[in-house]
Amino acid sequence: MRNLCKEINKQLIAVKMNYFFQFCGKSAICFLKITKRNKLVISALFVYMNPILATHGLTSYQLGITALFANACSSISRIVFGMIVDHTQHRNYVLMALSSATMGLVLMIFTLPKYKEYIFNGDINENGEFSMYLRLVSENISQSVYVTPPPTDQSDVSPCWPTTLKECKFNRYSNLTNDYYYLKTSSQNKLSAVYITNQYYPSDHVLPADQRAIQTNQTIQLICQDIETLNQSGCAHIVCEHTREAQWTTVVFALILRCLMNSMHAPISNLLDSATYSILGTSKAQYYGKSRAFGSFGFMIGSLLTGFVVHHYTTSSNHYHMNKMSPTKLLYSTTASNSGDIRPVNPNYTPALIIATVCQVIGVIASAFCNYSYTKPVEKHFTSALTTAIRSPRMIQCLMVAFMSGLIISFIGEYNYLILTTIYHVPHYFLGLLTTTSIVVEIPTLLFISGPLVKRFGCIPCQIISQIMLTIRFLCYAFSSNYWYFLIGEIAYGIYFPVLMNALLSQTEQVSLETKINKNHDILTSLQAILTSTMYGISNSLGGLLWGLLLQYFEATSLFYIAFIYTSICALFFPLVAYCLKILKC
Repeated sequence: MRNLCKEINKQLIAVKMNYFFQFCGKSAICFLKITKRNKLVISALFVYMNPILATHGLTSYQLGITALFANACSSISRIVFGMIVDHTQHRNYVLMALSSATMGLVLMIFTLPKYKEYIFNGDINENGEFSMYLRLVSENISQSVYVTPPPTDQSDVSPCWPTTLKECKFNRYSNLTNDYYYLKTSSQNKLSAVYITNQYYPSDHVLPADQRAIQTNQTIQLICQDIETLNQSGCAHIVCEHTREAQWTTVVFALILRCLMNSMHAPISNLLDSATYSILGTSKAQYYGKSRAFGSFGFMIGSLLTGFVVHHYTTSSNHYHMNKMSPTKLLYSTTASNSGDIRPVNPNYTPALIIATVCQVIGVIASAFCNYSYTKPVEKHFTSALTTAIRSPRMIQCLMVAFMSGLIISFIGEYNYLILTTIYHVPHYFLGLLTTTSIVVEIPTLLFISGPLVKRFGCIPCQIISQIMLTIRFLCYAFSSNYWYFLIGEIAYGIYFPVLMNALLSQTEQVSLETKINKNHDILTSLQAILTSTMYGISNSLGGLLWGLLLQYFEATSLFYIAFIYTSICALFFPLVAYCLKILKC
């Protein structure tokens, strides 16, 4: 017996390494995957995927479109590669190929183009001139926003006024089509400057009387593609640079890249899960959480490391830029600090991409040892698994829970970090603390709680418990004015995820045992592929688009309220569906 345990532990070493590094790297891209080595990749890359794409100009609606197709591709990919492994039994080769492809796709993110624009607040005076006005701020780069008033004894420092504004348009009035504006006069006391449309003949810039009657003395924004500023010493830098909305070619390129990346990385999760269950066997399936905990630990390390590195790298580069442009440490801003624009300029996610790439390299090496010897030939049939999923009441309820859970998980995975970084202006290092808090709770839950809890109370009660925990999480996010209270929500989330996944995976294992036709027929891997494809593919696709549309037209706070109500309903709906299916015996 002792020799058998040693052999099992030896076979799980490579799987545990794979879990750890995959999840560590993914913290920079997605935040929600379930492998061990995979967790480092998850924490380093996929957590920040939407914030990364937002820095390239994608809007929330465009991010929803990319999420729709990318998650649909991952759904198909999970099933396809599950079938490939079932038939070839070469799990290690498949994992190596998937990890290598993911590594190459991560590097291609560096090729995404990024465009900038310059936004100025002001109005049009009675002469048809554009009057730009500024507000005095001091530098607070850590929050990617400038909010703190500077000392009054530095207010005599003049702003670095742009001399020429190029390729400009107004955000409200399309009939004003002047491309170039030139500095006419500036006022230090009023922090304002006047710009005209003709540098040499100021009288030609006056607007017609009918246009002035509508457009003068109204606060508007002038959006320009480029500016020219004289090389002045001792002036204060003007914060006016923003990320321009992406061109359609960039959106298509990002869509294709994300689809391929999801397709290559998504199957790794359920392949490692099935390997763990196969090595442990039915009698020791409750110890799955101990192997999965390595993935959670990798996710924690990757998220914490990536958050601090991105924060430090962004702060250092911005300080260098600001010191070069504004030695006085005094800044002026042209726009309000509470803007809902999700396309930030300040964050620099290069470290996240580098960490994800390194973790994938290690993952490729670990994948070479993730195969195990089959004790007997096993015939795998995806069609049998699909038939079982349609006919089994237990599996129908399991897939329903996976689908509805996937909708809310898509909000956490796709938009939670995006909202926190760009709208709530939460520092990146605090994002690492949030993830660390949930993982610190998740690891002991996986090791000591989730398995015995499912074994003691059953799958459906544990599904209810998981939804209650998720409801608590959104309660903290929706009703807390201080982001430190978010840590309470992450504690609840750390309980939610392992309990839910252990319940769902145990449910699929029970269905597999109930429908086993003979000793050579095993559909567990394919059933788990269907489960994860439903949860992370179909549901995530619809959820990504749905939450993206909601974020486009509603305030971010409203989304947390909606999620709170949704999870509360799920806690009541899940057992009701199970009861109805049992009564109807469908």
